[in-house]
Amino acid sequence: MNRVRWQAIEECWCLALSMKHYRPLLLNDTLFLRKLCVTLSHKNYRNIVSLTQNQSFPLVNRLAAFILLSQEGDLYHEKHTQAAEYLGVSYRHLLYVLAQFIHDGLLTKKQERVSH
Repeated sequence: MNRVRWQAIEECWCLALSMKHYRPLLLNDTLFLRKLCVTLSHKNYRNIVSLTQNQSFPLVNRLAAFILLSQEGDLYHEKHTQAAEYLGVSYRHLLYVLAQFIHDGLLTKKQERVSH
């Protein structure tokens, strides 16, 4: 069985169904498919609006908010590649701003992890 690791940025519920067992039933349920499409469309729209609004803020602000959201016990340990992709910036730009945070004393680096 393939294991996939997911991380939520806020408390949520996760429902897992056996695709082997439920796939034929769900693909033939038009009400379910319609609700799924509408829900995903609304979620996509909200994400686009949020992304558009967030892109107008400098990376310094967006990264600070991202660090506060994704920290665990005052430790930030997200993969830089994933954080850069999520924030829509280059890996190099992300590292530059993280180094700026450390230089300004906003973050401290501890054993390859960053804390605030």
